[in-house]
Amino acid sequence: MLSLKWMIGLCPILLFSTNSIAQDAWLLDDFYNQGAKQVDQKKEKVHYKKDSALYQVDINGDIVREYIGTSITDGVPTLQIYDVQKRLIFSYKFPISGFNSHLYRIKRRKISANKTATLFYQFNGSTNYINTYGSSNLWGIVVEDGQLDNIKIHNFGQIWQENKDDYGLYKRAHLVNFMDVNKDGQLDVVISSGAVYKAYSHINGSKWSQTYKK
Repeated sequence: MLSLKWMIGLCPILLFSTNSIAQDAWLLDDFYNQGAKQVDQKKEKVHYKKDSALYQVDINGDIVREYIGTSITDGVPTLQIYDVQKRLIFSYKFPISGFNSHLYRIKRRKISANKTATLFYQFNGSTNYINTYGSSNLWGIVVEDGQLDNIKIHNFGQIWQENKDDYGLYKRAHLVNFMDVNKDGQLDVVISSGAVYKAYSHINGSKWSQTYKK
């Protein structure tokens, strides 16, 4: 049984890991540690705002690392990507379904000679609706030919949902990985749970095709 607290709990460091296929993966612990509450009801009508630190991630595959950060404004998480000069090049507000929605993991992988994919795991927030206590969605961007001027984001949908029964809180185990499922020389995003999995192949921009479902 996987614990939600283990998945999204806050710790004081950013963990980096490299597996056997040279895949970069970060667990975002204490992502908002440098943030502070802000109250401004006159100008922006912001009641609560918290900013994360900036983390360096090479999102276009040129070895030089860009910067990724997020902010939470009145409960809504926003992804921000900056170039090497720390100029904002992309911003996106995520939809939420409950309390404490935030990003908790990033995966980056070069999926072809000219494409680099970065995946973002979003905790959608805690709810109590129909015995559902939490869920997570997977989002992704692809940078083609190293170009950072037209980034678009894609929603792969929900990858897990937490429930509670007589035995306690639980969610179905899941795995997100990169594999060349359709043998076209480009790695696909594969979301699996047991024997059931979906594979998505990148076309261009934010366009993906679902190449396989079992």
